[in-house]
Amino acid sequence: MAPCYLRILLAFLLIVTLPSALLAGTGPSASESSLTVAVGVHPNSAWGGDPLFWCPGGDGDTIVVTVQVNDASSDPCEDCDVELLLDVEHDVQDELGAGSSGRVCGTNPRTLTTDATGRVTFPVTGGGCGRFRFTLSATATCPGGTIALGPIVQGYCIQTPDFNGSLTVNFFDTFKYLPPLSFGTDFWCGDFVPGGVPQVNFFDTFKYLPHLAGGHSCSGFSTASAILGDCP
Repeated sequence: MAPCYLRILLAFLLIVTLPSALLAGTGPSASESSLTVAVGVHPNSAWGGDPLFWCPGGDGDTIVVTVQVNDASSDPCEDCDVELLLDVEHDVQDELGAGSSGRVCGTNPRTLTTDATGRVTFPVTGGGCGRFRFTLSATATCPGGTIALGPIVQGYCIQTPDFNGSLTVNFFDTFKYLPPLSFGTDFWCGDFVPGGVPQVNFFDTFKYLPHLAGGHSCSGFSTASAILGDCP
């Protein structure tokens, strides 16, 4: 039988090291976690999310970014601060002319904390019409460690009542909308109702006016200009 002092030493070591071993198994695992992107289709979207119809007021389609944080046993990790970084590029639709850009609502980066499911969801919307390219990456900082996820690169063609990308629907947008409405010229950005040709009419106007009347807006950040090509 081991001497008494050895048994006491062994018990002490178990008490000290066992919690550390247990905690080591609860840290986040990049291989068991995920960063996914989907389209949240709004009832206002006549196109079913392709192209996206977004509005700075939030009453349009959204890009839904979901981060699932799990440990090595695929169990969810709670109380992890997940930081999402959005690197966004935009090519203004040629028909809009000068004075237009693309912007995204909210802050960049942005942070949410996981609940008992180990999951956070970031809805992304904004203003500006044309082709966008998103490069998305996330960092999850948990009590048991930190992991990095991504990047994911995703492209979208996007329509919006905020034609000039100011993140406010106002009469500056109307100035871009009225000429093609009056003359029946092609205007893909304002063709909110499927009709076979990219021309605007009063059916499109019925979808535009509530956003204008409500002054739909948000605060956000600018995107980088890039050559991505016109939509569709």
